[in-house]
Amino acid sequence: MEEEREAVPATVPSSPASCSFLFPGRSFTGQQRLSSPHRPQEDWAVTATIYSCDLARGRVTGSMVAQNSPLAKRPIVTYFEGEIIDNINHTFWTGCKWGTSPSRETDVRYWSRCPGFTSSLRAAIVHNGGRAQQLSSCTHLFMRWKECFFVDVPQPCENL
Repeated sequence: MEEEREAVPATVPSSPASCSFLFPGRSFTGQQRLSSPHRPQEDWAVTATIYSCDLARGRVTGSMVAQNSPLAKRPIVTYFEGEIIDNINHTFWTGCKWGTSPSRETDVRYWSRCPGFTSSLRAAIVHNGGRAQQLSSCTHLFMRWKECFFVDVPQPCENL
């Protein structure tokens, strides 16, 4: 299904500055915070490894290894596909994809949790259809990842 796109306003540049740190084999570490109304909040140590990066198409793939899950005895490994927010291929608006269609308010609320998502960036995306002129000079690269499947799962994972 083709995503419906809004016209790019003339004042919004084509994409963020290129990044030399996003390449196949590169790994990043951090935390993934899980919360739901039915379970207490959990913070898992994660390592994400990039498998492919296509800046022209705004695509990235890789794996994420999560440690410290109380539901698993071994690390949980997932494969992900992602979109690089670049004002051309992908905007800050999720739209109807990956089995979900969050509102723009929901998108703004979630992006606001990210370091680098400033109030001026928020105002720009609301005003410019999910695009922001600031991406060309921003020190952060924004991506939307979708975990697609588990990799090397040794036990049932229906509770994860």
